[in-house]
Amino acid sequence: MQHLEVSKLEYEYSEYRHITMSVNNAWKMLNKYYNLTDISPVYVTTVVLNLQLKWSFFKQCWRTRLTWIAEARRTVKQLWITSYRDQILTLNSSTANTANTGEEMDILEQFLITPDSRSQQPIDEYEEYCCLKPDIRITNIIQW
Repeated sequence: MQHLEVSKLEYEYSEYRHITMSVNNAWKMLNKYYNLTDISPVYVTTVVLNLQLKWSFFKQCWRTRLTWIAEARRTVKQLWITSYRDQILTLNSSTANTANTGEEMDILEQFLITPDSRSQQPIDEYEEYCCLKPDIRITNIIQW
């Protein structure tokens, strides 16, 4: 994008109209595909959920397009709220009993699987995730 911005300024009043037209056409194409991310937040969400990238990718690549970043953040947050935030995660009964061989759960096991009723604010997993820095040590997101 930076190359396009520089080229647009460089050739704006140039006698080489074909270069100016090419740069403008590239911007139109870029805007077209960016606008498709408005239709489905899947692209932005997959980048954000990549532990190596998160929002840093967009902060760097779209640094001159702050409205794009703001809109993308809003869209991903809305996807989180409407589709995932309120889902109740349940432990698989076989997973819950792996440490316990059929006996009654002891006090510690009960404490570990019981939500803390004393907590003041419910944790928003997405907000918590976004606060963590990208983890550049992860080289293969699928194996992670």
